[in-house]
Amino acid sequence: MTVQLLTNELTALFQDSKRKNQDLRNAAEKSLGELKALPQTSEAQLAAGNSTNSHMLVVKADLERDLKNRPIFLRPFLLACGTRNSKFAGSAVICLQRLVLTKALAQESLDSVLEAFRECTSLALDIQLKVLQALPSLLQNYSDALSDKLLAAAFEQLVASTFEQVALEDGSLDDEGSNAEVTTPEGVLKIRHNAFDAYRLLNDICLMTEGQRPQFLAAGSLSQNFGFELIESVLSNYADTTMAHPEQIHVLRLYLMPLILKIIADKAPFATTIRVMRLLQLIISRLLFALAPECGNALSLLNRTVELDASQSWKRALAMEVFRDLHADHTLMRNVYEHYDENDQRKDIIRDHLASLVRLASEKPNIIGLGQQSSMSVRKKDDWGDQAALQAGGIVGTIGAAINTPESEASGISTQWSMPRTPYLELLDKTEPPSLPATYLYALAVTCISNFSDGLGKFLLPFTSPKENKSKKQDRSTEEIDNSDMNPPEATKPPSGRRSFKAKKVPVNPLSLKDHVLYRQIQTSAHMVDKCWPALLATSSTFLNATMDSDFFHALIRSFQKFTQVAGLLGLATPRDAFLTTLAKHSLPIGRNMALMMRPSLDQLELNENSDAESSPTPSKRSSIDLGYIAMAPRNLLCLRALLNLGIALGPLLQSSWSIILETLQQAEFMLPKSSKHRLRTARQSSQTASSQVVSEESKNGEDFGLEILAADTAASRMMESSGDLPDEAFLDFVKCLSSLMRKVSSEDIATDEPRDGLLSPQTPAKKHQRAPSLSATTNEGFGLQGDMFVLEKLDYVLRCNTNRLINTESAACLNFFIKQLETSLSDHASNSVVRVQAAETMNDLVVMVATSKESTLEEQHILRKQMFSAILTSISALYTKVRQRSKDTQNCDVEIHRILLEALRSILEHCGDSLQGGWDTVFAIITSTFDRSSTGEEELPLSRFRTRSPQLAQDLNISLTTATFFANVSGFLQHRSDQLTFDHTLSSCTSDDELALVVEHNSSRTPLSALWLLLMSRLKDITVDERLEVRHSALHTLFRIFSECGDDLSSQAWRACFNIIIRQTLDENQRKYNKLNLKSVADAKNNTLKSDWNQTAIVIVNGTAGILASNLSTMKEEQTFSETWRQFLQYLRCFLERGVQELSNAVFAGLVSVLEEIEDPRMMSRSTVDEAWTVWKESNPASHSSNSNGPPNNQDALLSYLRSLSQILRLRDIESRTRIADEVIEELQTCIVNANVGAYSNDIDRATPVQQGVLENLKMIPATSPAALSHIVCFITFLVRLPYVQNKVKQPGQTHLAVSKTAIGLLQKLVINHSATTSNPHDLITQALDALAEPIQLKYTWYADGKAPSLWKPATSAVLEILQTCMPSLLKVRASDEDMKAFWEQVVRVIDGVVTAKCESCKSETNIPEDQSFDIDAFHELQKLTIPTLGSSNIPDSVHNTYAKIVFEKSQIHEPDIDDLARPDQQLLEGLKNKRIGRTYNVPPTPRIDMSYVLLDELFSLVAVHDGSPGRVRLAQAAAPYLILRAGLTLKAYVLDHPLRGRAPQPSSQKREMIYVLRKLVELDCEPNAFPDAEGAGVVSRHKKHLYRLYPLVMRAIKVTVRDEELKRALEEVLEAVGDDFGI
Repeated sequence: MTVQLLTNELTALFQDSKRKNQDLRNAAEKSLGELKALPQTSEAQLAAGNSTNSHMLVVKADLERDLKNRPIFLRPFLLACGTRNSKFAGSAVICLQRLVLTKALAQESLDSVLEAFRECTSLALDIQLKVLQALPSLLQNYSDALSDKLLAAAFEQLVASTFEQVALEDGSLDDEGSNAEVTTPEGVLKIRHNAFDAYRLLNDICLMTEGQRPQFLAAGSLSQNFGFELIESVLSNYADTTMAHPEQIHVLRLYLMPLILKIIADKAPFATTIRVMRLLQLIISRLLFALAPECGNALSLLNRTVELDASQSWKRALAMEVFRDLHADHTLMRNVYEHYDENDQRKDIIRDHLASLVRLASEKPNIIGLGQQSSMSVRKKDDWGDQAALQAGGIVGTIGAAINTPESEASGISTQWSMPRTPYLELLDKTEPPSLPATYLYALAVTCISNFSDGLGKFLLPFTSPKENKSKKQDRSTEEIDNSDMNPPEATKPPSGRRSFKAKKVPVNPLSLKDHVLYRQIQTSAHMVDKCWPALLATSSTFLNATMDSDFFHALIRSFQKFTQVAGLLGLATPRDAFLTTLAKHSLPIGRNMALMMRPSLDQLELNENSDAESSPTPSKRSSIDLGYIAMAPRNLLCLRALLNLGIALGPLLQSSWSIILETLQQAEFMLPKSSKHRLRTARQSSQTASSQVVSEESKNGEDFGLEILAADTAASRMMESSGDLPDEAFLDFVKCLSSLMRKVSSEDIATDEPRDGLLSPQTPAKKHQRAPSLSATTNEGFGLQGDMFVLEKLDYVLRCNTNRLINTESAACLNFFIKQLETSLSDHASNSVVRVQAAETMNDLVVMVATSKESTLEEQHILRKQMFSAILTSISALYTKVRQRSKDTQNCDVEIHRILLEALRSILEHCGDSLQGGWDTVFAIITSTFDRSSTGEEELPLSRFRTRSPQLAQDLNISLTTATFFANVSGFLQHRSDQLTFDHTLSSCTSDDELALVVEHNSSRTPLSALWLLLMSRLKDITVDERLEVRHSALHTLFRIFSECGDDLSSQAWRACFNIIIRQTLDENQRKYNKLNLKSVADAKNNTLKSDWNQTAIVIVNGTAGILASNLSTMKEEQTFSETWRQFLQYLRCFLERGVQELSNAVFAGLVSVLEEIEDPRMMSRSTVDEAWTVWKESNPASHSSNSNGPPNNQDALLSYLRSLSQILRLRDIESRTRIADEVIEELQTCIVNANVGAYSNDIDRATPVQQGVLENLKMIPATSPAALSHIVCFITFLVRLPYVQNKVKQPGQTHLAVSKTAIGLLQKLVINHSATTSNPHDLITQALDALAEPIQLKYTWYADGKAPSLWKPATSAVLEILQTCMPSLLKVRASDEDMKAFWEQVVRVIDGVVTAKCESCKSETNIPEDQSFDIDAFHELQKLTIPTLGSSNIPDSVHNTYAKIVFEKSQIHEPDIDDLARPDQQLLEGLKNKRIGRTYNVPPTPRIDMSYVLLDELFSLVAVHDGSPGRVRLAQAAAPYLILRAGLTLKAYVLDHPLRGRAPQPSSQKREMIYVLRKLVELDCEPNAFPDAEGAGVVSRHKKHLYRLYPLVMRAIKVTVRDEELKRALEEVLEAVGDDFGI
């Protein structure tokens, strides 16, 4: 049957794995073929049973031999076990079990079979059982093959136990037993017994590993690899013990270390070398000082191993992995350096290793793709064609060496192909070295230098922060390229607004901390930096030009930056500048001038110049020549970011080295576009354009060029901003280096006949044939212009970041330098006009900023202003000196600069002219200079550039806006002519423009000023309907401003006329315009835009009108017709609300609020006034209104104004009327809270939204004085409590209603407590509250929302307890109907169910479960006190009693019972105990809330226990009695059935604890006599132990299976004794 079984199972595997596992399918197919090749007659004879016994044995032997000779036959079974698929693994285990039984496995396959069995141990129980069944046969049939492994494991355990005893012996204080002696070179040592045993054992292991005979052990020999593994295990676990015993160190020095050196030097096998390397690494890290000479020799040998052709490649990789781990532990590396490199008597280790890395990095340049600049590593050969195409096109930044790489398909260093899946030191299961990635050694070299620099940084950088700043801000010196785009921390200002910049703290040099406890280590680290930097720089420079992926390149740059920072902070200028220079070189693409080869043609350059001159009347900040940026690559930008971050970290220490960073940044600016628009335009160029090729090539490799540009720009900005934190001396170094980048132009370069540029020429001349200038000269001019503009832009940015410094008199040298530098630039006629104008604008910003600053004292302000006036005058004077004859273009430039400086003077005088106490002579001198230059005819007056023109009012928007403001001036004139604008009866009775015109015409000879003023307002009103949005808004603002200014001068009659003629018609006209647009049948985009514009105008009108009414309400209400005015105003508001626009609705209700707020006493206004406002409010809920714009919906503002208006309306109504409209108010409030939108960056989890708060505030204003109002309020609050769960089912985007639900719980609690005693039906009131509060309690962990503690169910639980504690005494005295009583107690039981229930598997954090359990236990105890024994009352249905007992039973389960032990639906409750089932072999885990289960178990016993014999207690006992029997029976039955299958294994502790607890509670229990019926026909009489009679059979069965557990056996015997005592047995 063996072949048939295997055939069937293989066929099943083949069929089932067709789509799921192709490898398994192929393997099964091959094994089926192998099986078919077996002799068929043998199996047939075995199956038939016709052969003799001897013949059958021969046939079985043949079958065994055939299968052993086919090792590939096992592959499908091994693969199936490895899939962890129960279906596949089940078939495979059956087949392997049969093969083991028939001895058909080859010995070399045993390891694979054992591993397959191990993979199946976590699968289903039936598979585990089959594995267990196969193991005895495996041990019996293959005992010889497995004996070595068992012996090795036993010996390893023996060694571990011996050294463990030594560790315990060393920890004891008993010195007795130190009678063994050991001879070492240091003398004779006395050691204890266990230490002597360990010494002899370690000595023998070393001897046997070396191949010698042991002296103490009786063993004959030991595998060398196993010996090394034993020693490694001892040293890794007991290194401290070994260090404490010189005799063990002596053994290692005498035997082990020479053997290690010999194996490393010789050509040992791969497996042995791995173990030796691992052991050596462990000795160096743990026993360096004890074995210092030997470790030094070993490390030197490893350094020689790394050399090219010194050993096999895999041995070099192992040595490099050892050094990699050494560099990763900086403390160890520092100890090695101090012990060897700093000791003249010993050989250098670290320095020799770094020198070997230099040679390693350059030994095979083709493999690492070494070129002129780093590039992305490529994998496929197909990419080489693209790389070659880029080189053929002359693209700067590509690497040619990487193309000619025939050795490997992969080029460069990458995490994808340079790193093996498993480090070589971890390949303990390999006997032969796997194939080594060609670039693995170089990847390890990069990792070594990265770890070296990172270790130095982590140790030294914390010492560099000033002590007083450590607690206030983070050390900015630790910034790296990964976080370079973060905003810098803002500098904090002293309370006085001033601070000294001379005493700014600079980073502390760690070498200055001579009193520090770690000063020796600091010196060692500094010595490492000083001595190792040349090798580190050489290695890093090589790899910076290699081909590698982003991960390695980022790590390399980070380490480079870290080392440079450390060198700078240590004051080592030479290595710092060397590394800065190298980083600067790699921040720019090689062949900077090669960009000229890709420049546009000469005609294009000329066209760009002319087009710029024509299109830009003001100087541009950038030349038209912008060529170089196309050569930048993302890796250049990465290096640039690191360089800029170093500028931030080392700023106070750089001094003249700032020029390295700033010059690099300047060069990079030439090659980067100035805006994203420029970048996008560049990216859309043809594929032949260099920039698009570079960007696309980098994009293919995953590097986003645009993001790198943005990050570099951010880093540059942060570096400039960090200048504000520099001391004055360092700041001057910074700005001097920045200013030194300005191009110096000699006077011979000044062109007197031809203009240098045409940007400031008044008119561009027509193009005519002329000889073009040299292309190189044009290009250099463009780059020079860009360089000067770069300097000026950065200077302008720096001065804005250093405002406080420049106005500080202590830092006067900084301000003087800025003024001098800008004055020189703007007056240099040899410079480009663009540069000069930019310098003048920067000077403008500087003098205005300093002169108008209020941060300094008054005396200092006067001094600074005088200095700024002098700077302006000196700059103007410098314009007209030095050069007598100038070109026209230069003259135009001087005029423009003069105008800019005059604008600066005007700005200063506007801001502080009234407080100017000195410097007026300089001011007049500046002004006079303008006329002096004009009178000579040498210059044009700067103001002569401005010409005026007279466009028509209807066609010129600017003139229209200006004219609209003239009305305010005329109104002010008329108002001042008259002390008060008086309106007679005739004028105040006017209701239209026609009537007003008749009044003015009738009194033409003596028209009163009030009529003229009103006529003026009427003309202004006409402009408010202009078709242009800006014009009508300007007119409206002017109109309402005039009303606001003269409101106090107008009487009630005047306001009536103003409302009828001006305001009402303005409202009416706006509505008419909107209705006209609304009548159009086709709604196109233009029509929608017009409607939106008129809605905006309506908002302005509503705001202005409401403001007028609010400000003048006390005056206007005196008019008899005010009620009509109010009614008309509300009618217009209703029309505006009908438009359904959120913004307009917000303005309407906000205006209504502003008016109603002015009514302090409700008796001031008639009741109809408030009723009309109430009508408008209830008819126009803005919850469903749409937005006037196309943005996301957000009705928060509109609803908030809506609710505020309700608050004012309710305030003005009496209590009776508020009660009458309670239902309508609550309905609208519910609409608001459900339909409110939440903003994109806000939520209502921890804090209610303003709308939700408004709803709650308005709800509090509704009195619950009537039953109907109380019912509406309670229903609404319970709705709010349930709202989060309702919204979870029907999701409303952005809303959780969690915070408002928490608030509603508190409101509900107070409401019920306050009104339970006054309402006619308190049971119904409390039932509604409990029904709402039970839902969050029951959904404890199943519904969750992130938010502040506590969770929603905890406040709900507390509210229930508070309500019941307060109301229960009075509630018991009130008679209620049976239905009300049933509903109330059902909710109480529901709450109890929620308290004791928790689905812990849904809990987000298991750490909260114990705390929540304690909370629930306390709550349950309180509920128990309040409800028991009242719950057993006769007017409460038995169903409630049974529900409570069932809840207590179910939640008291500590271990989940088997489903077969519970009654089926067709069975009685206790009949499930009689069901038969198979015992369980797995451990059932206890419930996470085990304390709660024990509390409920006690409650279950308490319910059945005898108390006072009251009817209520009896009913509860009768309800709980069956559940008590079932609860105890389940525990006993589980023990009876499951324990025998455990064999000798003990019962799980949680189950044992539960069973003993149940048994003792059963013995202690005196049950209620009437809880259990008497046993019929049993003849046993008992009063308080009837429960033991029902459990007696299970107790007897439990005693039979109890073996070797005396405690449990005693507990069971106590039960039997109790039975005997009570029943008289």
